[in-house]
Amino acid sequence: MRANVSMAARLTGLFVFLSVVLLGAVLVAFYWRVEHHLHEEHERLLAEVANTLASVPVEQLRNRVGLERASLPKGKPVLFAPNRYGFRLQAKTGEVLVETPGMSELPATVWPQLPAGGPGGHNTHPQAIAPDRFVVVAWRPYAMTGGAEGLLLVALDVSDDVDLLRDIRNSSLVMVVLAVGSATLLGLLGARKGMAPLRRLTAEVQHVSASDLQVRVADYHYPQELRSLVQAFNGLMERLEKAFGDLASYSANLAHELRTPLAVLRGEMEVALLGNRTEAEYRAVLESALDELDRLARLVEKLLSLCRADRGEMALQKRWLALEGEAKAVLEFYRPLAETQDVSLVLEGEGQAFVDRDLFRQALANLVANALQHVSAGGTVRVRVSQDEGRSVVTVADDGCGIDPEIMPFLFQRFPPIPRRKGSGLGLAIVRSIVELHGGGVTIADANPRGTEVHLWFPIGGADIKQV
Repeated sequence: MRANVSMAARLTGLFVFLSVVLLGAVLVAFYWRVEHHLHEEHERLLAEVANTLASVPVEQLRNRVGLERASLPKGKPVLFAPNRYGFRLQAKTGEVLVETPGMSELPATVWPQLPAGGPGGHNTHPQAIAPDRFVVVAWRPYAMTGGAEGLLLVALDVSDDVDLLRDIRNSSLVMVVLAVGSATLLGLLGARKGMAPLRRLTAEVQHVSASDLQVRVADYHYPQELRSLVQAFNGLMERLEKAFGDLASYSANLAHELRTPLAVLRGEMEVALLGNRTEAEYRAVLESALDELDRLARLVEKLLSLCRADRGEMALQKRWLALEGEAKAVLEFYRPLAETQDVSLVLEGEGQAFVDRDLFRQALANLVANALQHVSAGGTVRVRVSQDEGRSVVTVADDGCGIDPEIMPFLFQRFPPIPRRKGSGLGLAIVRSIVELHGGGVTIADANPRGTEVHLWFPIGGADIKQV
């Protein structure tokens, strides 16, 4: 489900999230700073009032309270008027000696459990005494005349400050809501503008078809973030163009390979039908036709092998094999043909590999057959088996005429564009596919002093070599 969300929506969501987080952090920091400042101010005012009142004699406190009571409007309940604070002086026994108007209205819960003669203290956390009234409190010992000690209680009305903090919270909430709406709108506009190059790129490539694979997208007018995508697309187009070109060439070569035996078959049949033929002549025509059909069957089998290898459908029955034994079996199969050509077959070295026996023999047989085609009478085809650096190497060398360096890069292609004495031109391509299926590789080079060497290598890695 998440993969279906558009990039613009994701970018907008991220922008809104970051905006809200940033604004929220600023508002929280501002709120905390104001609250901390008010707490410090409350603590300072409480200490200032308590210290001032502690130095005033009891009688003066009573006179002051009397004046405050016389100045209050009758019948109007006013807390701590006309000051923001109120106080109470009480004896150790709890007897109230003097208090300002409104102190009696404070619930007992605003005061902590105060032991007689204890040290002073304060509580700057606002406590509700009414739905819209809040106080902070302080207390300290009070030295009365005659050596007696009392307790001075001070309460500071902070309702306005609590209202201020509430207003800040409400305003912050409104700002966050407005910020979410604004950030969403700006994020959508910004994402749409930012995605414009991607839409332009989409429009530029969506009309590319198989007939114009040569199209390339210029990356210089795209943002840096899209240039890698443009370059990857151009690389893909190059590979597709090459693949389609190879496919066209492959199809043309395949048609040519199929046309030759079919033309021979048709020609022989037409000649046979021109007149009455003897049984021997008909037999010769049928034998020739059978040869061409065998050639077609081999070609089709090779093509199927290559297709299965390309698609990874060729099942491997791997086992540990003594490669010199497998090479000896292949050479013995070709020895009668080599003797008729006066060519020597030589096997050297030994080694082991974890390979498929049938496929290994097929690859080696293709190389030996190819070498026999290019070596002259009196020549030698040599197969060397060795093992070093975590891999087994099989080399097929001949002392024939060698290979033109200009055509070496094309030898392992299917239907390579080079002259061929006979065959389909798929043998070396099959060899490469077989070796690569085993995780190995194949190389070809000029032999010393003359001829050609083909090297097949198969990895053995850190696997335990079995005795075979």
